[in-house]
Amino acid sequence: MDKNEILEKSRKENENMDELEKFALMKAGKCAVAAGGILCAAVFAIETFFFDTLRFDLWAVFLTLAGVNLTVKYYYRKKTHELIFGVVELVLAVVFLIINFVRLA
Repeated sequence: MDKNEILEKSRKENENMDELEKFALMKAGKCAVAAGGILCAAVFAIETFFFDTLRFDLWAVFLTLAGVNLTVKYYYRKKTHELIFGVVELVLAVVFLIINFVRLA
């Protein structure tokens, strides 16, 4: 590949998106996952303290979001720890869903 081919490929990849927009999207995703985790923890604590119940459905949703986030990051960045934690979170999400459905039955 010569210099012109590399530049053309880069232009196509970055079409309609500058570096600031990419950074903003990345930060927004991280903040959204963090806010979701805080909200799930707060709901879990309130339900446990005031209503003496343990629900895992919210955690299943949150862990699915976080796990998919990490596995997609692994796909692009090839950092093994992202794959490991992403798969662990997805497995935990499935376990929590199973626990939730067993309790409903």
